[in-house]
Amino acid sequence: MKRIFLSMLTLLALPLCMLAQEVEVTVTLTEAGTLQERLSEYDYVDKLTVKGKFNSLDLKYLSEHKGRILDLYYLDLSDIEIVNSDKPYLEKSESTGAIGYNNYFKYYLTTYEKQEETGSAGGGHGLHAEYTYHYYSSSFLKAFNGCTNLKEVHLPKAMGKIVGESILGGCSNLERVVLPEGCESIGDYAFSGCTALKEMSNTSKISHVGSYAFSGTGELK
Repeated sequence: MKRIFLSMLTLLALPLCMLAQEVEVTVTLTEAGTLQERLSEYDYVDKLTVKGKFNSLDLKYLSEHKGRILDLYYLDLSDIEIVNSDKPYLEKSESTGAIGYNNYFKYYLTTYEKQEETGSAGGGHGLHAEYTYHYYSSSFLKAFNGCTNLKEVHLPKAMGKIVGESILGGCSNLERVVLPEGCESIGDYAFSGCTALKEMSNTSKISHVGSYAFSGTGELK
């Protein structure tokens, strides 16, 4: 009994870094949409590099930021290849007015840029309107908004020249971002609320910065 007690004291005295070793994983996807499955062998992941074929399902898994990637703080998507998908990685809705006015927003990761609107509006005094807005883009619109554990993110070269609206907005612990080479445009609210942001790479070609793109990023020089 005494030996067990001493062993427990020794264990408690160990530094936390020795008790929970950092897990760093590199995954090359040969089939898009399989990232969650490929990470299933790990209990948790702290640092993740993804390469290969990547679609909306993979992005949806990352953007939800839960389960084994709940504490993920380093993400490198530099070398992914975007594969078109008809499934959204993000869905949002909003309701306004007493007459029943509903808007739905769906975001898809694609190699092309397109916006579509579908919907209907009723008539008479009981007007009820529903509209769905579909956004197809490679710019990762709103993809990691509110992922507060992220500290360093390397954005994909496949994004091209545009960084999407609210892509990392509200990521309050984000310290470093590596933009795709040749990036020319930063979307509205892209890094708004990233209060810890200190470093951003590949900015020399930027000619357009959207509204409030860097609002609240006091640390960034």
